[in-house]
Amino acid sequence: NGNSARIETLTLQYPEQRWVLEAPTDLSFETGVKVGPLALVGNGQKLSLALKTSKNRLDALVDARSLDLSTLPKAFVPQESGLKGKLDAHLVLNGSPQAPNGQLELWLRSGAVHPLRSLEVHAKADLAAGRAKGELQVDSSAGKVSAQFDVPQHFEDDEKLSFDARLQN
Repeated sequence: NGNSARIETLTLQYPEQRWVLEAPTDLSFETGVKVGPLALVGNGQKLSLALKTSKNRLDALVDARSLDLSTLPKAFVPQESGLKGKLDAHLVLNGSPQAPNGQLELWLRSGAVHPLRSLEVHAKADLAAGRAKGELQVDSSAGKVSAQFDVPQHFEDDEKLSFDARLQN
């Protein structure tokens, strides 16, 4: 019907990385956008996406497993940033496109970004009722940070913010 397609094979390649479609996937533009599930794999890494949107609804699932940040395209990540590490991330969004509910959890292991080394990060957040609430743990060569936050999804002049952080070293 011209509004959908099936992708049987796909390879994305740039100097630092090669990604291959793990299994055939579908795209549709009939009543919004529908993608996947779509999974790209390469060198022990995996990126996954399932997306369905309409005028009034958003359902999205994004996963990154063992994403090697040092293999991101140098065209987008300056080499002097010293970005490296293994990233695992899981994002789920559901509900209204203007104010979805969702959850995010991510882990960065053996990371670095200039001037920080030995960077370990764990973050977890819930998005509901127009607010993002969560916690952040960072351990690096410069010290440790643990934080809890409660912030609005869209900032207004009279919105309440809550951010509690503890620094060590």
